[in-house]
Amino acid sequence: MSRAKSLEAMRASLSRLRRENAVIVLADCVLDANTSMDALFAHDEKPDWESVLAGAESYRATLRRCDGVAAPGIRGHPEFRRLIDGAIASLDQIPKSVETRDRDCCTGC
Repeated sequence: MSRAKSLEAMRASLSRLRRENAVIVLADCVLDANTSMDALFAHDEKPDWESVLAGAESYRATLRRCDGVAAPGIRGHPEFRRLIDGAIASLDQIPKSVETRDRDCCTGC
């Protein structure tokens, strides 16, 4: 097993352990956000428009949850704000893209 795969397995195992014990950390929320983003981006080639809307809402909810989980020092950090706020701003464009069936309007459609 490669080092990256080994670390990924370890991260998943630790995340599972924390979740089973109701321990909430930002790292697990970031894993959830990555999963939501990947599911949304799976529509790049051939969008299922209804799933795109649902995926965008799932990703938005996860990002907001991550924002709430982050410690104040992280939440207020400019780079964290740029990532969270930028992703949410991009997601705000998706309903219009779905309405017009415009795959080029935004990433993840």
